[in-house]
Amino acid sequence: MSSEQIVARILGEGSLNDVTDAFCGIHGGNRAYRWDCDVSLHGEVITIDGQIYCHESVVGEFKRRLCFQKGERRAEHVKLEIERAHQDRDIAKHHYRKILRFYKHSAIRFVYLDADVDGPAVWPQFAFDLRLRKDKELLARIMRDHKIENVPKAAEKIFAPDVVAIVDDDDPPQIEPLGIRLLKELRVKADRPLPMFLDLENTYQWTLLVESGIMSVEEQNDA
Repeated sequence: MSSEQIVARILGEGSLNDVTDAFCGIHGGNRAYRWDCDVSLHGEVITIDGQIYCHESVVGEFKRRLCFQKGERRAEHVKLEIERAHQDRDIAKHHYRKILRFYKHSAIRFVYLDADVDGPAVWPQFAFDLRLRKDKELLARIMRDHKIENVPKAAEKIFAPDVVAIVDDDDPPQIEPLGIRLLKELRVKADRPLPMFLDLENTYQWTLLVESGIMSVEEQNDA
């Protein structure tokens, strides 16, 4: 296939310039921050290598891949790193909101990533679920060890966004919510990054995106 045909297979009517427009921009809530990126086609994969700036200083970087595999258009979120001093400023959230709209417009259904460090407790707050059955089985065991009630017997019914929302009313206010602790414990016991995914055609995941302010009700109704 020609490069034009490969891009059309991945993006439909979109172009590499559209990818650049989607992944570059200014933070909507704090205009000191912006994203720049280089977009290129390597074989049958569109690669996005980006940097996050605060004024003129680089404070983070990201890498994304877009491709067509196994009969589906997919995005792979390879890396997102932000210097600690610039975290908790909704930098990732604003970027995430912008590119999900692009994915939807381009009929990219699945978003994949490997969650590491605190990621297993962060990404479920943005509607990502665990991909592997063995990870859900391990999480179910951890939940039972913590005396969580009504843990599904079928591992596939464990849903990470529901788990991260679990709270223990008896916990002191200075410690992390129970759901976050459960997912962090999963990462420690698995001893590896945890594969996660977002299905943009899953009604429940869309609802969570709306509830978290990532997407609008109107966009959900159009999904």
